Amino acid sequence: RHALLGALLLAAGLLVYIRPGKMPLLAGAILLTFSRSFELLESSWTEPVVVLLLMATLFSAARRSRWTPWLFGLLLISKQHLILAAPLGLMLVASPVSMRSAIRFYVRSAVVVMLVVTPFVLWNPGAFVTSVIKVHLALAPREDSLSLATLFGASNWQGAALLAALAGLAGVYVIAGWRRLHGPGAFAMTLASAGFVFFMFGKGFMNYYYLVSAATCAVLALSPDFKDLPARSIVAESMAAESLAKPVR
Repeated sequence: RHALLGALLLAAGLLVYIRPGKMPLLAGAILLTFSRSFELLESSWTEPVVVLLLMATLFSAARRSRWTPWLFGLLLISKQHLILAAPLGLMLVASPVSMRSAIRFYVRSAVVVMLVVTPFVLWNPGAFVTSVIKVHLALAPREDSLSLATLFGASNWQGAALLAALAGLAGVYVIAGWRRLHGPGAFAMTLASAGFVFFMFGKGFMNYYYLVSAATCAVLALSPDFKDLPARSIVAESMAAESLAKPVR
């Protein structure tokens, strides 16, 4: 628990110093004061480590550091479902993005994945595949799951729920690609959206949604402070809000 607490404090620290401004400080405070943060620490779930790797990856990407692909590789293997976030690595490739730079980024991330995973695979390949993949795919929807799959509960819904979750995940990625999102803020926003959709249709639990909440905090930290927004946009938004608030005669 002390190690997990340290990981959570480090994650909040990286979030606070990810860029100058008040938004990162607010985001770090929100991350530390989540009511579920204390439950995660008490239950000794590993999400604080995942959140630390997420914040370290974003912190590195915000500074265009050479460590970004290595940290991204560690993030991908910190949880089984995070391997589905592999396509989002393109958002972290330093601009200007080229085929060569993208390949170099993914090769370095793959090296980290192989270095961490290979010893466990060689130790017992069958047990590794069973414990990491097969067990989770074979689990039937649980009544305490925070997902739409629990509304049906039938065993034949399991396959449909997985397809719906993957379809929702693909939809988020298509929208992100269509909008050509790029950068650590876009990565955090897309990861939070994809995670929410995937867990909502699949198997979602409190600790899964904690990652979505942490990614949302990162989006807040990487957003511009209110005082940094152009005055013209602030006035325009205020006028639009007033026009919407007027009663229709």
